[in-house]
Amino acid sequence: MSSTLGCIGLAVDDVDVLDDLVARRLPDAAVIARAGDLQARRWSDPSGASITMTVRQEGQDGGVLVDLVPSYVVPDGESGRESGSEPGVVLGVLTGHGRTLAADLVDADGETLTRVACDLAQSLVADVTEPRPAHVTALGLDVTVHEDDAAFAASDASTMGTPAPGEAAHKYAAGAVLSYGLFGDPDTAEPTAYVSGTVLRVTSHVTAELEQGFHAARVATVGGTFTVCLAASEHPDAPQPGSVVAGTCYLVLDVPGLW
Repeated sequence: MSSTLGCIGLAVDDVDVLDDLVARRLPDAAVIARAGDLQARRWSDPSGASITMTVRQEGQDGGVLVDLVPSYVVPDGESGRESGSEPGVVLGVLTGHGRTLAADLVDADGETLTRVACDLAQSLVADVTEPRPAHVTALGLDVTVHEDDAAFAASDASTMGTPAPGEAAHKYAAGAVLSYGLFGDPDTAEPTAYVSGTVLRVTSHVTAELEQGFHAARVATVGGTFTVCLAASEHPDAPQPGSVVAGTCYLVLDVPGLW
């Protein structure tokens, strides 16, 4: 099982290593949002691995890190449709959901395709009430890769829960998105979801910062096209187009121009 940072080639062994990473990169990170005494800064590695760091600017804890959101952005030099730089999803509405956020992903007519609990790459929340293009980075915490639709359908990864004795198993189709964070108490919600999808294309990267490998797979889902990031330590071989990835992901929404 991978960590969120491990999915983008930035796995750290302990909090001291993380503190050192933040200390090195925070001063040069671009300011992307301000709200009250909070400031959100984004740093991106040449590989596309990205971290938004939110710090408190004033008071006794001025300068203290209060939030950190990992995500993925298409690296410079890989622009264009084939690289996966197109938004991928349309965000209809973004609202608070306890300790996380709830996003409605919609079609071209504004009809809801799916609803997910998510983190926000911009970190500080702004109201979104009109449809706008967005990206979803799905950090693959516990994901398996299957050769094709048939292999996925035959695997345990496509089975919903545990069938009762004598009952046929209910199956997910490739493209499913089931947001765990929308169930239960919002105050304890996490932006995690079951995601399954067919791989459209893949790029593999090694971070300049920590020299760790990861794969960024553009994946077709019911909510649109997500970018599923997988740690190379867990997935030495990149998933191939036409294969199916499935499992638990941490969802990060990135809304260009939000601030």
